[in-house]
Amino acid sequence: FSSKLTLRRHMGVHRGDKPFSCPHCSYSSRLKASLLQHLRTHTGERPFGCPECAYASIDRSSLLRHYRTHSQEKPYRCQQCSYSSIQKKSLDLHARRHHTGEGFPCQQCEYSSPDRQLLLRHGRSLKNISQKKAEEVRQAALSCSVCHRKFSSKLTLRRHMGVHRGDKPFSCPHCSYSSRLKASLLQHLRTHTGERPFGCPECAYASIDRSSLLRHYRTHSQEKPYRCP
Repeated sequence: FSSKLTLRRHMGVHRGDKPFSCPHCSYSSRLKASLLQHLRTHTGERPFGCPECAYASIDRSSLLRHYRTHSQEKPYRCQQCSYSSIQKKSLDLHARRHHTGEGFPCQQCEYSSPDRQLLLRHGRSLKNISQKKAEEVRQAALSCSVCHRKFSSKLTLRRHMGVHRGDKPFSCPHCSYSSRLKASLLQHLRTHTGERPFGCPECAYASIDRSSLLRHYRTHSQEKPYRCP
């Protein structure tokens, strides 16, 4: 290098220095000019306008590539056939597809693509497949082995399995009654305590549970919801 300053700047390339940061997002750059160009994506400024149409760009190189669609200039020519392109990346893609056989390999399978975008699309499809398989495995793990009913969590599945085993962990301290559900035990205990918290608004009737009160209330309302088909 011709000076210590240019050498110092160059060493930043190897260190990965990016001292110029965007105040609007996480973008940072090694060069101030690159940051100024990036800032136009936030401000909407497009100072490079096409003289042939309404196209405008944030940088001169994009305008140059666009203008070739008008001039039909194709400066990038294949050395092995008659193909030519207005963009170098199109020429590189052509070479990988038709001549060199080089490509971008997938890190998870044997797939390889000459186009990086196709590789990214392939990666997303693999991710979707793996997520679907993971969900299938999860669903299988949360299925009852007896009746094949599916559950949303291990806790609800474990509670359900108690139905098939006949588990009744909640026992009455006053008699031999036991129940699978704590709510059922609490309701049963009212038969011992005499508590009847569900009272009829039309008469003195009171019940230990809401469903019994509902059945009783139909004697007042004359509602008959069960009809012969």
